[in-house]
Amino acid sequence: MKTSKKRDNTSKKPILGFVNKKFLFSLIILVLFFTGLNIYSGYSRKAYGIKEKNKQEQQCQKCEKVSNVKKIDPQTPIYFTLSDPAKKTEGRGGMHSHGGNEYKNERSKIPSKNAWLVFGENNLVSNLDIKTFIFDTTQTQKDVKIDNKDSVTKYSFEVPKNGYYNLIAKNETVQNDTLFYKVAKLEYLNGKHGSKDIYNEEVKKELKTDRVKIDLVRLKDQNEKSFFYRTGMGDMLKFKAMLNRQPLKNADITVDLNSGWNKNIKTDTNGTASFTLVRDYFPAWDKFDKRYKQDMLITLRYSEEKNGTIGDQKYKKVNYILTYPLSYYPNSSDYQSYGYGLLVGLFIFALSGIIVYLYRRSRTKPFKEIKYEE
Repeated sequence: MKTSKKRDNTSKKPILGFVNKKFLFSLIILVLFFTGLNIYSGYSRKAYGIKEKNKQEQQCQKCEKVSNVKKIDPQTPIYFTLSDPAKKTEGRGGMHSHGGNEYKNERSKIPSKNAWLVFGENNLVSNLDIKTFIFDTTQTQKDVKIDNKDSVTKYSFEVPKNGYYNLIAKNETVQNDTLFYKVAKLEYLNGKHGSKDIYNEEVKKELKTDRVKIDLVRLKDQNEKSFFYRTGMGDMLKFKAMLNRQPLKNADITVDLNSGWNKNIKTDTNGTASFTLVRDYFPAWDKFDKRYKQDMLITLRYSEEKNGTIGDQKYKKVNYILTYPLSYYPNSSDYQSYGYGLLVGLFIFALSGIIVYLYRRSRTKPFKEIKYEE
């Protein structure tokens, strides 16, 4: 008797099914692993990458500020600016102006202004023995707060009242038997709305000080009757040069506008010199901006043969260099004329319309009914 053998497949598990489950399990583990890794990487980049980037940007900004500090020659004039040289600005930036205090709506703090000493095209002044002082609206000498950070020196002064503030810096350097006596002067007109200060002739009095040997005083115009006065194009500016508090004659004055215009003049026997600001702002009428501000730099130079010593250094000649920055705006008559021109144009347009209407009306014949009798 023969018996047949049959395979019993129920005792063995399918190999392919086992492999599929193992593969799927491993794949899920890998997906979870890489997903977690990406999430962690994103968190790390967000938490640390931005900080590192900001740190690098700060270092770059610091490098830019330091790179802006250049060496200065003793003969090079220095001057004040109210705009931070570390920031990119056009021109010399915000010189003689009014308003715009640093602290706003803070009753606990006295309003103040910041200034920087620069030379050339907004190059920061450093490594110079600078003496600074400020005269307030009553011509009383006050302290100047000096803040030196990242090789950038900032000069701050308080402006609690409306009026003229005179910020002055002085440097004396001896080189090749010559004393280079440099002075940077900034006259700041502070104007704040809501103040009870009254503008009168006493406010406009000339500053007379013995803290510097040489000085340049701007003589106030008769039309200057407000704390919000602005120098305009076409205005005549008049200055008085002083040496040891006496009028300085035959001194050289150079006027440089950031638009490129310049002028050389000399002081007369009374130490005075005057010039008229050119009108060099001619935009289209629809683009005229009465707040368009430009800057100028006035430089006073004078030399004299004089022996003396500073410390252990002797000199036989003195070169005086004084700078006076000033801002100016379009003349009020300029934008008034634009307004008058617009009014005249509108009047002509309206008049032309009326004339055309009357003419067409006169040419129109009224309807006339004609009756025929048959």
